[in-house]
Amino acid sequence: MPRPDAGAPQCTADTWNSYGWDFFSTHCASCHANYNSLAGVEADGSRIKSDLMTGRMPTNATLPQNEIGRAVRWIDCDMPR
Repeated sequence: MPRPDAGAPQCTADTWNSYGWDFFSTHCASCHANYNSLAGVEADGSRIKSDLMTGRMPTNATLPQNEIGRAVRWIDCDMPR
């Protein structure tokens, strides 16, 4: 039986509808209007991930580490719908 890749993200059940939309509309869309849609988030996924991980975004708040981790995991899992 193959072993899971230790470097692969542990994907989540979160989807755009169950998690992503609320996260991005709450923390990002006031400055980034295109983040109210999955297409807008998909277009900037790697930059969003980097900005979250370095603390550059969101500029109006500091997110708890577990919230950052959840968003990054969702991005790493190809942003399920």
